[in-house]
Amino acid sequence: MERFNNTLKYSLYGAALSFVVFILLLVSGNSPWSSASWMGAWIPGVTAYFVLKLYKEENPDVAISFYQVFKKSMQVIFFQALFFTIISILFTSIFDTGALEMYQAEMMQNAEQLA
Repeated sequence: MERFNNTLKYSLYGAALSFVVFILLLVSGNSPWSSASWMGAWIPGVTAYFVLKLYKEENPDVAISFYQVFKKSMQVIFFQALFFTIISILFTSIFDTGALEMYQAEMMQNAEQLA
């Protein structure tokens, strides 16, 4: 568990930051699952970068292979997605935000434009 400490910590930070973007999109009148959700796409890359940077600072004399970089990055992104999903599902099930209805309305409008 000790080797996943930084990965889990930064994944939780990234999930919290993603949740802030989720709330900002919701407050601005956009559905967090709509086309405006691309605004939070930078968060997983930034958190993976900080985990890799911290890993290199803790192990300065170790050469990091491509496989290790890929594995660490995917772990951060996976756990961040898992934590964000849990937080957002709990939030939307406790509070009636209307986000799902906004998303459905937007998807129906897009479907009508295609037809």
